[in-house]
Amino acid sequence: MALRSLKRKTPECVTTYRRTNCKFETSINREIRFGGFTSSSVGSYASPHFGDQSCFEITTCFGAGISEFSQFESEREVLIPPYEVFKVTDIQKRSGENSLPCQVVYKLKSTKETRSTLNCA
Repeated sequence: MALRSLKRKTPECVTTYRRTNCKFETSINREIRFGGFTSSSVGSYASPHFGDQSCFEITTCFGAGISEFSQFESEREVLIPPYEVFKVTDIQKRSGENSLPCQVVYKLKSTKETRSTLNCA
């Protein structure tokens, strides 16, 4: 309920960015979800101290802006719910001739659908 209230202040869909030190195994056209509340930033990738193994360019339609509550207000933080489903649209790997922000960059686009096995009623 609280996330829905915050969502009213966020445009319908927004592109956000996330970086981490975790490795992920997925493929293009696969549907995934983060499975937990996930922090991301509008405009650009957050500080490299958050990681350089995996970066995500995420188009979220259920994420809510939480900058006013964030420890890192300048990062324009968006909280993505665990139930939002994304399609992997592209995967880029760092090589000698490109300057990606992480070893692997995943592009994710919301399917505008949700999936959860929890009954929170």
